[in-house]
Amino acid sequence: MGVAEYGICAALPEPLQVELPTVAEFAREFPLTSLVKLRIEIERELRMLVEETGLPERPLSIGATLAELERSGRAPRNVRKFQSALAELNRAALGIDVDANAASQAADVAARFLADLRAMRAGGVE
Repeated sequence: MGVAEYGICAALPEPLQVELPTVAEFAREFPLTSLVKLRIEIERELRMLVEETGLPERPLSIGATLAELERSGRAPRNVRKFQSALAELNRAALGIDVDANAASQAADVAARFLADLRAMRAGGVE
């Protein structure tokens, strides 16, 4: 008969910390991770916005969601600018290299768009 005890630990054990890459190493190796994270957060906010506005259909892609919000007159004010940056976010999500300047510009635009989405949801600002 065998007996085992399992526990959950908030921190990684020391041997694993040495073996796994640090956040800084990930940032160096995967510079587009921030674009992918922004894309995911924007997609989540858009999905919640669509649910809150009661639109009949929930499009699956960011582009289709933005188009539906535009048709209903509920799109954020800088949707056109964000759509131009979306191509870079999609490239990053697909693991395709993005020019450093284009990535930086896309990150700035996406961060402002995300802030606008959150403001819309929080206070109804468009």
